[in-house]
Amino acid sequence: MADYRLPMDADGVKYHGTVDQNEENPGQFMYGLDENGNKRIIRTDEQGNVLTRVTGSIVENEIIGERKIRNRTETLYKSSVPEKAIGLIAYLTVYSSTGKFVNNEGISLLVASRSQHEPHNILYVQTEHKTDNRPHMIYWTPSANKRDAQVWLPKTRDVKITGLPLSRMMKFEINIKGEFEADEGFDCMVSVEWIMGV
Repeated sequence: MADYRLPMDADGVKYHGTVDQNEENPGQFMYGLDENGNKRIIRTDEQGNVLTRVTGSIVENEIIGERKIRNRTETLYKSSVPEKAIGLIAYLTVYSSTGKFVNNEGISLLVASRSQHEPHNILYVQTEHKTDNRPHMIYWTPSANKRDAQVWLPKTRDVKITGLPLSRMMKFEINIKGEFEADEGFDCMVSVEWIMGV
């Protein structure tokens, strides 16, 4: 193994960098670059963990459709999207289901961009109709792309991903197809994680 010597100060004695109170444990500062390319010291806590501060996007959770038993399609309008929202993840959570279903029947989640002047959907994304107690998810955020992510999608669940931007008005729909007796249907709810920009 090569004999490695740490750099010395001009006097050839003291290590160039920092030492602790007892003139031991020499070291150098670790630097990172700020947004302008200037060096900034990377700070740590007493245990040596790098101190970090979260910046960028945050998430706000909202229940759009409360949990209850539904046996027909229900439209849940969101007349105004939160001001700083740049994307969303919508969840249709199914806890249980009862009823009679044939092919392509069951429950699905639809998320649509709406015009402020027209009642119809401009663009929409919809999951497949399923009858199982599994989640339906829609990722609606600019530049969203599956890329290298491996999505585990058994036949009992559905996930859709779109890179569309949000409009100021969004529509959420629980779409239900099947035959139901009086107390039958899907025990379900719809919630949204709003992805907020800074």
